[in-house]
Amino acid sequence: MNKNLTYILFFAAIPALFSCKDKTEYRVGSDFEIYVQRFEQEAATRNRTFNFKSSGLIIEFSNLKEGVAGLCNYEKPIRIEVDKAYWDSLGLQNGTDQMREELIFHEMGHGILNRTHTNSVLINDEWKSMMCGGNAISGRTWNLNYHGERRAYYLDELFNESAPIPAFAAESFNADTTNFIEVYRDEFTSTYSTKWKLGQTNNGKATIENSMLKYESQSSVNLIVLIATPVNVLSDFSFECTLQYTGADISKYGIVYGTYADENQQTDASGASLEYLLINNDRKATIGNRSWFSYFTQVTRDQIVPKSLNKIKVVKKCSMMYFFINGQYAYRSEMVNSAAGYNFGFSVPPKSTLYVDNFRIAQSSGSMNAKFRMKKAETSQFEIREIKTELGTRTIKDK
Repeated sequence: MNKNLTYILFFAAIPALFSCKDKTEYRVGSDFEIYVQRFEQEAATRNRTFNFKSSGLIIEFSNLKEGVAGLCNYEKPIRIEVDKAYWDSLGLQNGTDQMREELIFHEMGHGILNRTHTNSVLINDEWKSMMCGGNAISGRTWNLNYHGERRAYYLDELFNESAPIPAFAAESFNADTTNFIEVYRDEFTSTYSTKWKLGQTNNGKATIENSMLKYESQSSVNLIVLIATPVNVLSDFSFECTLQYTGADISKYGIVYGTYADENQQTDASGASLEYLLINNDRKATIGNRSWFSYFTQVTRDQIVPKSLNKIKVVKKCSMMYFFINGQYAYRSEMVNSAAGYNFGFSVPPKSTLYVDNFRIAQSSGSMNAKFRMKKAETSQFEIREIKTELGTRTIKDK
């Protein structure tokens, strides 16, 4: 009888132990405080009111399993774990604030807004929601273009799943460049006509073959191949070239342009960097900026012709970049680069050959007469600069 009484007392004590926990505890590390405050502010602008210092919330660092960036525990109060190594790695690149915000808002979307994973896509093949995640989807990563006009949309959708389709997904763009003046064109018809300095380079070899520039990479990692031109990337410009790559379907190649300071740096002191649009023979287009931890997004574009000639073009007007593949509008996004730069070129997969033709740069007449006017070319030939990089390879961890 005493034994039974002991069991009764023991089990009766269990709820008493748990009832001692403060269900309104607020314990948010200093790294996360700014994002919790922003969540409250963004919610308020959308007629949602939260005060987590009163209602309770816990966000803390943890060592999560490989491939997981954050975890929401449905406790009282909600407890969110953030992988410390991943959080720190984001701090080594540009775009840190946006990427950390998106991670915290995603987990709070689970715990505070009762949102589950939403893995549908917009009509332009971008993720519909920042709540994407969970079980891996073949051929897709969780990368989200979370800046500029897209950040505003993703915040609207976070607090309202019925948010209307955003303009950036539905609209197209007619590349009207009638007031653009051609600054440089190279059709690589012969070794005498090209301004590219041919021959052996530090990491490859450049030659003319069949009226195209043939670049053979000898690097074991991706290479960016650049020339310094008279055109400032802060001006309104258009840049296009035709590329052909017949290697592995998943290997990425494409155009690169922006400001480049030093081979050992992702960016210079002004935060300048290299923008890019890469494609592959699996019809994927990857858009990003080299200074960020990972690329912005990857979408399928049917106008890509696998293992054939693909004409890639970017038209920059004000801060917006408009991308075209084989004459068809493909994507738009704000430029991240913020400092003067004159570098234009392409990206080559490791240990592979890329053919380049119809390399053309034009600049708007208004830009040429303003503060972004051209600088003089320093030499009669364009020296090739090569950068070893992980361009377009890093992906966002699951949330």
